[in-house]
Amino acid sequence: MRLISCHIENFGKLSDMTVDFSEDMHIIMEENGFGKTTLAAFIRVMFYGFTGDGKKNIAENERRRYKPWQGGVYGGQLTFETGGKGYQIARTFGIREKEDTFSLYDEDTGRETGDFTSNIGEELFKIDREAFARTVFIGQQSCETSVSDSISAKIGNLSENTDDINNYENVQKRLKDMLNAMSPARATGKIKNMENKIGDIRVSILRGDELDRSIDAFNEKLNIENRKKTALKENLAQVKAAIGKASSEGELLAKLKMYERLCKAYDEAEKRKEKGPEWEPEKAPYNNDIDRYISQWGRRNEKKNALEAKRAELKALEAVLETPVRAVNKPLLLLGIVVLLAGIILIAVYHNLGLLMALPGLGLITAALIYKKAPQKKEENEEWLNMCREIEKDESYIKDTDMSIRLYLREYGTSINSETDIIDTLYKLKEQSAYYRRTLDELRRAKGEKDAFEAENDMERIMSFNPDEKLSSVDSLNKELSKATDELEAVQSNILNYIRQRDSLKDERDRISEEEESLWALEREKERLQRKYDSLKLTKALLEKAKDSFTSKYTGPVKRSFNKYYKIITGEEINRYDIDAAINISIMEMGDKRDVSLLSRGSKDIAGLCMRMAFIDAMYKDEKPFIILDDPFVNFDDEKLRGGISLLKEISREYQVIYFTCHESRSY
Repeated sequence: MRLISCHIENFGKLSDMTVDFSEDMHIIMEENGFGKTTLAAFIRVMFYGFTGDGKKNIAENERRRYKPWQGGVYGGQLTFETGGKGYQIARTFGIREKEDTFSLYDEDTGRETGDFTSNIGEELFKIDREAFARTVFIGQQSCETSVSDSISAKIGNLSENTDDINNYENVQKRLKDMLNAMSPARATGKIKNMENKIGDIRVSILRGDELDRSIDAFNEKLNIENRKKTALKENLAQVKAAIGKASSEGELLAKLKMYERLCKAYDEAEKRKEKGPEWEPEKAPYNNDIDRYISQWGRRNEKKNALEAKRAELKALEAVLETPVRAVNKPLLLLGIVVLLAGIILIAVYHNLGLLMALPGLGLITAALIYKKAPQKKEENEEWLNMCREIEKDESYIKDTDMSIRLYLREYGTSINSETDIIDTLYKLKEQSAYYRRTLDELRRAKGEKDAFEAENDMERIMSFNPDEKLSSVDSLNKELSKATDELEAVQSNILNYIRQRDSLKDERDRISEEEESLWALEREKERLQRKYDSLKLTKALLEKAKDSFTSKYTGPVKRSFNKYYKIITGEEINRYDIDAAINISIMEMGDKRDVSLLSRGSKDIAGLCMRMAFIDAMYKDEKPFIILDDPFVNFDDEKLRGGISLLKEISREYQVIYFTCHESRSY
């Protein structure tokens, strides 16, 4: 099988790029940044598709990593030959896998063919994507490799029936997981958990006898408390009967005492009323009337206090009205001005005549200015009349108020010697009125309660009742009833508490009984699990033995190929490396086998490259695949680099080699 050409529409930084491959050795030597690794990835993706879909890290998600930088159609074509027939793969890629397209064309006819599906890589090479990356596709800085189920299947010539070998690792992992889940040594193992549970049940069974004794003790306590409860109930019944017998006499005594209190309250209310004024209820003064008179007396005093000032103001007004008033005689003044102006005008023409007219004009003006108006009569002055009426009205209000208040006070037997006593007398009358009406209400209420009691009860039976010493036993009976009730409540509380504790112990005892019954089943189940665990353990060991037996058949050819390529690169006969039956490589150092991961970068690359070529030789006996090498010699020293170039020449005799490098020193 060989690659013929490829055309990249857009892939990563590469765009509209066509490459025609040589038949044996095709070297692509370009400087760093050209896109050599991207081109190698394009060839792999055309056969196997992308890896890392769903990864957030762009370095792990190839779909995002190789998304075209410049946009446009994402994908290209790859032409190859296998089995003497040419094909062309055409793929385009979208944001997600379901948007991808795949087409395969017959190179001779140009028509689409169904010889292979979109899973063309596995169908052509008979290995999965991981095995492809571990063998024929040698990426940059990734020479190291290891065997996988797919590689083992291909080496063992099981390509057409790979289920057993390909699923070996999955089966071994499942067996390991099942053994771990069942392990008697792991805290989370089913057998270990079952052993712990069986141990706990055995400890619980030992506690069963102790629980039985505790339950019996609580039953005895309950018997004692129930006997106490029965005795207390009988005592309570007797006390209640005694109280019922004495209740009628106690009721009569209570009513007698109640009537005595009502009579006492009535007598006291009557005495308080007698201390107040001797008024008839319907003629007693009301506080509202008294408040009105107090308010009127206040206004009367205000008017009386202001009366003297008003009289003085009236006298002042009369004095003003009796004084003559100087005033300008406007008609005379106007006439004088006219005559004076005429005289002034005539002086310019007739001097003497003008003077004769001007002088009388001055006289008229002077007379108009010194004119005095006759005094106005006060009876004609509106202000004086209003003041007189206001004074007269105030005097009338004062007189009427004095008369009405004195008559009101005299009505209640109060005489007034001085008007200064009136306000005090009104307030005193108000206090007497309030006291009278309060005591009158108290007397009416006390009489109403007394009359109502007498109407509702048999007064003859109450008044004829004569209490004796028997009634004193009612109080003691009530105390005895209260004490017995408290004791009964305490006993009932004890009973409930004992029942709760006993039932809790019973629940635990029932659970232990159930566990006793389940112990045999658990022990049988543990034995079953142990047998299954031993069987799985044996199965795992036998599978490992079978795998080693299977792989040992082709360990020899792989070791011979490894030795051949190792000698080409290093010029040395191999004597330190060892390949076991599982095709795992190790190196002898300091008397023991060591993992090759402990070697230097260059030594690891040599071992990995030789192992890859050994795998390829063992996997492909007939049609040889192409091999892609993306600058695998970067960690080689000069001597090993010359051996690496020799390796390229050697393998190009059998395989088509696509070799990428960025430096002439690693080319030939």
